[in-house]
Amino acid sequence: LVALGLSATTAETLPGPAELIARYAAGSPLDLGRFAHTVAFATWRLAAILEGVLQRFRDGAYGTTARAEWEPLLEVIPALSRRVASALDDGA
Repeated sequence: LVALGLSATTAETLPGPAELIARYAAGSPLDLGRFAHTVAFATWRLAAILEGVLQRFRDGAYGTTARAEWEPLLEVIPALSRRVASALDDGA
């Protein structure tokens, strides 16, 4: 969910991504100047894993699974790919 720009919670007291990154950067000796590339790689990796899961569903590796169970991946994977491109554009 987070990779798609959605929140795992609706609690308003939690800091957003920008604030979390700023807090982490303040207490870390690491250079986070290219953090967008880290986000892009992690998102791409998730998309690749989900693509493998989708193919295994299609191949019947999970038994007789209803299409409704894996069909959301048809939207999630392209959305993740767009998110990778966006992260790289933002952090270039």
